[in-house]
Amino acid sequence: MSTNSPKLNERQKRFIAAYIVDPNATNAAKIAGYSEKTAYSIGQRLLKNVEIKQELEAKTERLNVKTEWTKEISVNEAKSQYERWKEERPEIAHKYKENLDRLNGLLVERKEVNSTIKQVRDIDTSRLTDDELVEEIGRRVKLPATVVKSTDETEKVV
Repeated sequence: MSTNSPKLNERQKRFIAAYIVDPNATNAAKIAGYSEKTAYSIGQRLLKNVEIKQELEAKTERLNVKTEWTKEISVNEAKSQYERWKEERPEIAHKYKENLDRLNGLLVERKEVNSTIKQVRDIDTSRLTDDELVEEIGRRVKLPATVVKSTDETEKVV
């Protein structure tokens, strides 16, 4: 990784890259090679680690600048499309409303990491740049269909 901080070990570097691909601390901890039994608590602890937090913020900021696309742009686009279609084509507007709710944290996504975790653990982080590591983890991690749970406790597979 480009930031070769001696404070970060290989699993922490993998955690950062996995978290960028899928911002779920438990899944990222599993992908990074931590025990499935302790992945939840370790994932939460890693997110509180000062060096990891700084690295995630720096990478996220760099990715936002690089893509020039932010949550604010996504929210504005979803609002615009929802308003455009809500009267004429409610079935289309519904999708934009779901996206808007998801962006605003009103829909919760649950994901499970499958057996590709073992493949991700084999990645040698010392030979890859940040972008290459994120790309490689993204290629290797195949997430199953997402079950979306709304605030009214209904579930939907997307």
